[in-house]
Amino acid sequence: MSEKSPVIRLDARDNIVVARVPVAAGTVIPAEGITVKQDIPLGHKVASCFIPEGDPIRKYDTIIGFASRDIEPGEHVHNDECHFDRVDRAYSFCSEYQPTKILPVEKRRTFRGYVRADGKVGTRNCLVVMAASNCAATVARKIAAYFTEERLAAFPHVDAVVPLVTALGCGMEK
Repeated sequence: MSEKSPVIRLDARDNIVVARVPVAAGTVIPAEGITVKQDIPLGHKVASCFIPEGDPIRKYDTIIGFASRDIEPGEHVHNDECHFDRVDRAYSFCSEYQPTKILPVEKRRTFRGYVRADGKVGTRNCLVVMAASNCAATVARKIAAYFTEERLAAFPHVDAVVPLVTALGCGMEK
């Protein structure tokens, strides 16, 4: 049985990984091809590749800041290595919108909700994965996407798992 990695890669395009346990200096992480250069506390970031000064630092495939100096693979990435510049970004709200294909009536699902005392209806058939900041938005989307139709079959009373995300929050200047 192979040993679990001490770090978690949150997205293939990230240039950092996150310590899932405290990681001692000198620890080799074969899956990332790096050797940790300093002791890394639980939950802190480690550079998984060379990050030149000024380049974006990516976590959840989201820019969480910019390298304040050259960062070598295996180095701790924390407040001193990450700065936050005012930048203009083009946030394309609903850029991935795809029109919904409407099914013929005979193929549509029926509503399995309930009628409230005030006459309005409700449902308990959807689970929401809520993100409190844009740094967590990708994780919320990935959690919801994990629950494919095949996986939801194990939960007969759940019709969907949906992400509820925001484009606000996350990186705060120290």
